This record gives sequence, structure tokens and C-alpha cells, in this order.
Amino acid sequence: MAHQSSTSPYSDLWRSLHEMGPKAVDCNCKVLFRRGDSCRGIYMVEEGFVRLLLAPELPDDQEVVGSGAVLGLAETMCGGDYRLTAEALQGARVTYIDRKMLLKKLHSQQQLCLQIVHLLSEDLHTLYHRFRCASSTARRRPGSSTVH
Repeated sequence: MAHQSSTSPYSDLWRSLHEMGPKAVDCNCKVLFRRGDSCRGIYMVEEGFVRLLLAPELPDDQEVVGSGAVLGLAETMCGGDYRLTAEALQGARVTYIDRKMLLKKLHSQQQLCLQIVHLLSEDLHTLYHRFRCASSTARRRPGSSTVH
């Protein structure tokens, strides 16, 4: 997740993305994008919070992210569908960068490419860590069987 703090390792990425002139998103309609929608671009949480839902019908399967989050980056890079549903919570301020604009900028700015690769790599490591923690918790539950 990129963060706008000047001490953050992602402050240069955040600044580069803002130089592209992101457009303000109307958060009154609440849903920024839905799981399965064709990816149109990235969303940046400027202020407030956004709820991410893997499956909207499973309320336990959610996470809330705050200012500095960049949403839809992996899907934008791959050209796939959004993998989550994102809902702006009350008071959120979100901006948007079109996929075509971002990809065009990446062709001319090698440093921006490296920053994005770094961010995606960090996201992957975070997911891997969560998976490992969840797996080890499940194996240690009383009554669960483990195969050796």
C-alpha cells in the first residue's frame, strides 16, 4: 500500500501518481468498483477509509484500508478484472487514474515502473505472511488433524 507520508518508502510513488492529475471520484455512490468488473484504472484513498470485500455476501471476509492506499494496481497492470469490491466509507476522499494513462506514463518513466514493482512485491509478501499465519493457526487448533 502506498502512503503519502514524506517518510514513507512509497512517497515518491504517491507523488508520481499525483503528477498524472488524478480525477476526484464521487464517493456518494459508495461502490468504487465491484469484483468481476473490468479494470478501468487505479483508485487512491486520499482521506478516510474504504472497505474491501472479497465476497460481499460474506461480511467476515473484509478489510478496511485508509489514506495512502492504492487500489486495483495489480489488476490495472495485468488488464484483468477487479478481484475485490471496494466501498468508500462515509467521509472518504478518493481519486482515480485511468489505466491507459498509467500504462502510457510507465512507458516513459522507468523509475515509476520500479516503484510499482516494489509495491506489488510488498503486497505479495504481506499476503504470503497472512496465508502462513492462517495455515499455522488452523494446524494448531485442537481437534484438527495434521498429516506428517
